[in-house]
Amino acid sequence: MFNSKLIGTNAGGGASYPYDMNIFIAAGGGGGGYSGGGGGGAGGAIEATHSTESGIVYTITIGSGGAGRTGFNQGNGENGGNSTISGTGSGYGVTVTGGGGGGDPTEVAGSNGGSGGGGGANYSYNGYPAGGTGIAGQGNNGAAGGGGSYYSAGGGGGKTTAGSTAGPYGGLGGSGIVLSWDNTSNEYSKGGRGGDSFNNYGAPTANGDGGAGGKYSNGNGQNGADGICILRIPTNLYTGTTTGSPTVTTYSDADGDWTVLFYTASGSYTT
Repeated sequence: MFNSKLIGTNAGGGASYPYDMNIFIAAGGGGGGYSGGGGGGAGGAIEATHSTESGIVYTITIGSGGAGRTGFNQGNGENGGNSTISGTGSGYGVTVTGGGGGGDPTEVAGSNGGSGGGGGANYSYNGYPAGGTGIAGQGNNGAAGGGGSYYSAGGGGGKTTAGSTAGPYGGLGGSGIVLSWDNTSNEYSKGGRGGDSFNNYGAPTANGDGGAGGKYSNGNGQNGADGICILRIPTNLYTGTTTGSPTVTTYSDADGDWTVLFYTASGSYTT
């Protein structure tokens, strides 16, 4: 989790440089496969504490969620788009990779990505399609598809855990990362659930989630969620110089006062 110690103030309460800025960035989640297809993998995600100074322009690009498949013979769900943050003149730059698409239901493995997509169902019982591979430090692997009469598929990988292998029902997506801001907790970068014969599982609820696989018998795969970038800054050092209209939240805890910027579209922040 983020370092909770307030950095950037001197003993007299005035501003001092350099100071630490907390960063969380997630790529777009992968789309789910069609009609018993695998769940999409979560967008790759990284949290970091970065030392910065006055006058640095941080440019943020938010990756889009991958499209879920809506018909047979279209291939896997689409991979999510990459997200980036870079600081002009600071030497700092991070790119996280979009989540892998869920496997096609015709016994196809999930796609690789920040987190891997789940494997598709194995309709003719010729094996268990593998989950896609995630990137170490960004996410986890998707799970294999299942068999039997339920045409169930594997869950997509999440930021903190791998997807679950399909059983009688579609495998669960891997867990995301929980961040607490302003006395609320939100989970980011969860894997999508694999499709099966019984349910159309819900669409992503948070940024960076993978999309669920579709229900067997013409169920559409869900789209992955767009990525997000969150910056946490000591309030006494917040400049207010932004582009892209991020949501701005303030809160206080035992370590001090904080301003938090939520970027759900591309933009910038100048320290």
